[in-house]
Amino acid sequence: MPFARGEGARLYWRLDGDPAQPPILLLGSIGADMSLWDRLTPLLTPRYRVLRMDARGHGASDAPDGDEDLETLVDDALAVMDAAGVARAAVCGLSLGGMVAMALALKAPGRVSSLICACTSPRMDPGGGFIGADLEDRLGGIAAPTLVLCGARDVRAPFAGHGERLLAAIPGARIATLDTGHLACLEDPSGFADRVIGFLRDVADGGAVRAAEDTLFEAGLVNRREMLGDDWVDRSLAARTPFNADFQAMITRYAWREIWGRPGLDHRTRRLLVVATTAALGRWEEFRLHVRAGLTRGGFTQEELKEVLMQTAIYAGVPAANTAFAEAAKVIAEIAGQSKA
Repeated sequence: MPFARGEGARLYWRLDGDPAQPPILLLGSIGADMSLWDRLTPLLTPRYRVLRMDARGHGASDAPDGDEDLETLVDDALAVMDAAGVARAAVCGLSLGGMVAMALALKAPGRVSSLICACTSPRMDPGGGFIGADLEDRLGGIAAPTLVLCGARDVRAPFAGHGERLLAAIPGARIATLDTGHLACLEDPSGFADRVIGFLRDVADGGAVRAAEDTLFEAGLVNRREMLGDDWVDRSLAARTPFNADFQAMITRYAWREIWGRPGLDHRTRRLLVVATTAALGRWEEFRLHVRAGLTRGGFTQEELKEVLMQTAIYAGVPAANTAFAEAAKVIAEIAGQSKA
């Protein structure tokens, strides 16, 4: 078993993954040994060399008498990095581990390439054998690119009063949210890994991919607003959740920019193709959306809509067209009713 020597304690650590991959150090919460990361580690090792440790008083590490302070825990993390031959690493800390990670980035900035502060706070209450600490006044000195990762159902360190303070105080910090409680890496290891990997890849390429994605999103949003209208798009964006936000961004970039932005067909033709396709597949929510948008925004006429549905009956079947006529009639009636109101 590999041990590092801290001040008055042996510290158990483990290193997994390909030595050729960049390292990431995982620092856990009070009361949890390195098994906290068992579900996450296999999701990270294809891209990173994962270094874990048992904090003093946890797992296989020694439990010396007396309280420990944040400075000691930072020195322990540095001792483990040295023992593992890791000169510099991304550091991801959860709960107390997040505070250790921030303090590590402040004490030894050259050892921290990037920082993930998960379900944590700028302050630590006294208790559990650790002396309370307050980093808030020092957070502006963190130079590492930082992701603040919060659990939407975290009552121990919620975004309000905790994550929001990190986001405001750490220069350039970004925010990501998971639909979890406090131990997010246990509740949603896949989502946790996605956020960490996405952030670290963005840091590694200097933000070029993120900038390109933002450009495509904004370009797609122009087409989406033109086709569906500002009111509908604004409601859709306002209704985004942590669960579907990435999907909404993807369809805006690819469907609305890459497809609707192609020059080979005009928008009227594309509207009619969508109506025919969604009718043939029975995708009635999308069908109603595009029928309404087409009729109210000058995309096509009722006569053109009727002809599309007539042809759909031949090539996709009478039952599909029968339902499509019924659904379209409801939309037409709603539009008429709204115009009279």
